[in-house]
Amino acid sequence: MACQIVIVLSDGDRYELMLHDSDLAGCDKHSADDWLAREFETAGCEPASPMGKLILPDKVLQLGRTVTAKMLAAPTPWLKEYLRAVACALGKPFVSIDLVESKIGY
Repeated sequence: MACQIVIVLSDGDRYELMLHDSDLAGCDKHSADDWLAREFETAGCEPASPMGKLILPDKVLQLGRTVTAKMLAAPTPWLKEYLRAVACALGKPFVSIDLVESKIGY
């Protein structure tokens, strides 16, 4: 299933990206969630929950904060994998990642 992803950066700039079926081939929810968890740890991110529980929206939002306009203008391999993992982990045809409001929409 194809997925349109909208990212609103902390400065309010909005970017729309489209992932096609071929971009998502071979991706499953479990491997996508594992990739996000590994990258979350590698980036030194901390769970937002005071209980220390790490949930998918935390991973998506906190890793999203590492995305820059430059990366979106010329997508890096890491950005492509991040978008792929987000699309596969959430399994929705549309995802909005709003870093201003710290919200994810479907």
